[in-house]
Amino acid sequence: MTPRPKAVTWRNENYRRLVALMDCAHCGKGGPSQAAHADQGKGLGIKSDDRTCFPACADSPGRRGCHSILGASGMFTRDQRRVIEQNHARNTRERIRNHGLWLPSWPTYAEQERPRAKHRR
Repeated sequence: MTPRPKAVTWRNENYRRLVALMDCAHCGKGGPSQAAHADQGKGLGIKSDDRTCFPACADSPGRRGCHSILGASGMFTRDQRRVIEQNHARNTRERIRNHGLWLPSWPTYAEQERPRAKHRR
């Protein structure tokens, strides 16, 4: 077995705090929320890149929040969760950019590095 080097992940508390101020990406419940990281790419001491996080509401008395519903409820298959998390994270990054809050010192993410394909009619 050949060890693989850990992927370099970007960690930034200010980014996570900004994400947590937003409304829940899954149900729309007003913020503050929790900065939920996508599960893909983490495990065994490896953290997910902060650019994969999205706002998800927390549990409250009598109500299960989207953070735990998406992450631990078993309501979604792993593949379903990955699609949901990727979409929420991409939309979160886009909202931050569209509001002019993406700082120049923050590294770009994949969709920022290549233009989106235009739809033909």
